[in-house]
Amino acid sequence: MTLARVRMRMRIGGQKKQGTPHITYAGFLFKDLFAIWTAEQDRIFSDPLPKPAVVAPRPAPAPAAKARTMTATGEPLAMDHGFGWTRRQPGDEPVAEPEPPPRPKRMPRRDAPPADGSQRQVQILRKGLELPDGTQSVAGDVLTVAAEHATLMVKAGAAEFATSGDGK
Repeated sequence: MTLARVRMRMRIGGQKKQGTPHITYAGFLFKDLFAIWTAEQDRIFSDPLPKPAVVAPRPAPAPAAKARTMTATGEPLAMDHGFGWTRRQPGDEPVAEPEPPPRPKRMPRRDAPPADGSQRQVQILRKGLELPDGTQSVAGDVLTVAAEHATLMVKAGAAEFATSGDGK
């Protein structure tokens, strides 16, 4: 028995009293928790439930026929939609919007090599990086940026220093 346990027993009343059961379970065991556990064990180890009988769905009733109102000439009367028309007029057919022309594919950006030591050339490894000029990057862009921006991009794992050309 550890020293801490001995001190704890002394604080709460000395040695173990005769007639109290020895508890080896470290948590709290209540009747309701035990009932939940036994019900779960019974459910797991019981025979599987029989499958329910499949019943064919009932067919939906046929919709009631709509009463059509005819004009004096025998033509069906169209609804007035607030425009004052009682029949379809020429040009009333819905017109589909023309599809917009496809956008051209964005070419990877290739900046000129750095002019001096205050700039570095980096190659972007992932898309969606906001560049210092406010545009969004695409994987494969080769940019010439300030040396501190290049170092931050490389440390963040968004770019690597370019080694081709005059990139320093």
